[in-house]
Amino acid sequence: MEFTYTRSCFTDRYKRQHREDPCSTIVAHLSKDGLGFIHPTQNRSLTPREAARVQSFPDWFKFPVARTHQFRLIGNAVPPLVGEAVAEEIREFLIGAKPIYETIPFGISPLPSTDEQAAEWLRPLLDLPPLALRRVSPDAFKRGWLSIAFIYMGLHPDGVLDHGETICRQSLGDYQGLRDIEPRLLAPYYERSGWPVVLAPIAREAWRRYRNKQLREDEFYCSEAQMAGMCHRNLNLAETVRAERVNFRTN
Repeated sequence: MEFTYTRSCFTDRYKRQHREDPCSTIVAHLSKDGLGFIHPTQNRSLTPREAARVQSFPDWFKFPVARTHQFRLIGNAVPPLVGEAVAEEIREFLIGAKPIYETIPFGISPLPSTDEQAAEWLRPLLDLPPLALRRVSPDAFKRGWLSIAFIYMGLHPDGVLDHGETICRQSLGDYQGLRDIEPRLLAPYYERSGWPVVLAPIAREAWRRYRNKQLREDEFYCSEAQMAGMCHRNLNLAETVRAERVNFRTN
């Protein structure tokens, strides 16, 4: 057969694919360069379906375009098995990776990582009377108190000193995500202070512990926990805060 191309440059211009070895890389212009993809046993080029099999497409996958366009779609596509492998690595990374805000060097710990975890830490304190709250261990109480700040960015401990007399029965509009987690954290709440009624005994106990120096000032006012909650809900804010704190510690 006459070879019309320089053999030093086009050594694979005519190539029969091996039945057992890996196939040549499927290209988008295979319809024009079919002689580089000759069938292992037959004297013809690969069909679009055979090229799709090389790319790991299942036989039920359809390419509803003209034959030449089918070659283009197949050659330009990411092979499904490659996509699956990449996605699996990304999934494993995301499972093992910490949320962005957890990489921020907060000064207080432990802090919850989600609203669900915050509610879980807080829930054992919700139904306890004042005397029982006094018997809660320091670590368990601190987790619950910091969880309140993580969930509610607008509540302030000083508001507990004067709730007022008006109680609202409607849910807090800014925290509707809590409805499926713990509805009691939404309503009823004191109109003046904004504190949910169910949290008022916990807040009074926090004041008692703060006055008795059982809670540090930064733990009692817990702005770090509030910032962690805001960063958890806003990835852009988390990136900004993390960069600022890392730069501050570095400098």
